Amino acid sequence: MSRPDSDSFHTNPLRRDRVGTQVATALAGAALLLTACGGGAISSVDDAKQATVRIVATGSFVDPSVGLQLNAAGSGSGFIIDPSGIVVTNNHVVTGAATLEAFVGGNSKGVPAKVLGVSECADLAVIDLEGEGYPYVQWYDGNIDVNLEVRAAGFPLGDPEYTMTRGIVSKASADG
Repeated sequence: MSRPDSDSFHTNPLRRDRVGTQVATALAGAALLLTACGGGAISSVDDAKQATVRIVATGSFVDPSVGLQLNAAGSGSGFIIDPSGIVVTNNHVVTGAATLEAFVGGNSKGVPAKVLGVSECADLAVIDLEGEGYPYVQWYDGNIDVNLEVRAAGFPLGDPEYTMTRGIVSKASADG
């Protein structure tokens, strides 16, 4: 099998990775800046794992370095933002997926999910988990200022082990 011509895919992997990293970092920080709320919303960063999902996508994917891969699997993380099972993740996690399975809070039993919408430019996707009554995070509604403490949480590189890292906002706006 010959390697596909890179011009036919209209992607810039270096830019996509940089933007994806920026969006994922901003998304993780924004989603995990929590306020105490009832009704299923988690109330502390210590409880964030409950509303964090590991997503396994199975389908046909294009990796510019090796070409088309059929029946492959990829994974990523996302955050439940509504008790009905609405999850925000990255577009690159779900693109090319024929099926999605989400593992809520590190649970070993997966839940089927479907894509509701994507933004390729912003590398964002919204998916819907089967079922409802999920714990969820709420968006931070304060100012995003330099030195604001944030957390990045998830299941990095497909690892089923949950991690959380503390950091600070080093730039208040990402102009590209």
